[in-house]
Amino acid sequence: MVHRSATNRQTWPIVRGRIRGTHSHSNGSSRFGQEVFRSGSGFLAPANEILRDLLGVLALALLLATAIAITGGFFLIRSSLEPLNTMALRAQKISSRSLHERMPVSATRDELQQLSTSLKRMIERLEEAFHHISRFSADASHETSHSADDHARGNSKQLFRF
Repeated sequence: MVHRSATNRQTWPIVRGRIRGTHSHSNGSSRFGQEVFRSGSGFLAPANEILRDLLGVLALALLLATAIAITGGFFLIRSSLEPLNTMALRAQKISSRSLHERMPVSATRDELQQLSTSLKRMIERLEEAFHHISRFSADASHETSHSADDHARGNSKQLFRF
């Protein structure tokens, strides 16, 4: 479709919703291929509607993508922190009477394995320290009870001499 204006010799063929014009000047020169947009609410109204619809779809897609990213991040973080939760629960169950229990060492070759190995070694050192203290206490108790008995016997022998 071609629109011709008789006053200034302009030709406006419509190409894909745009008006592509060839403008001829009064001196005979012309500019070919220059895009000229015709102002008018009737011509741009469908394009504005399409852009508004596209903006709404993009906003909805952005909200949906954000919700998926937040949900996925929550589950990803939760699953990656699960070994820490397991180690914390296991560490809370270990007491002075159950030092023989050990922390599970995960073979992940990362910071979690390093942490679980460190906790296992710390519990081993605590168990060894508790054994030393209990042996020392038993030896000290044995020594003090024998010396008190010996002292009491010695005093009683002296009393019977008189």
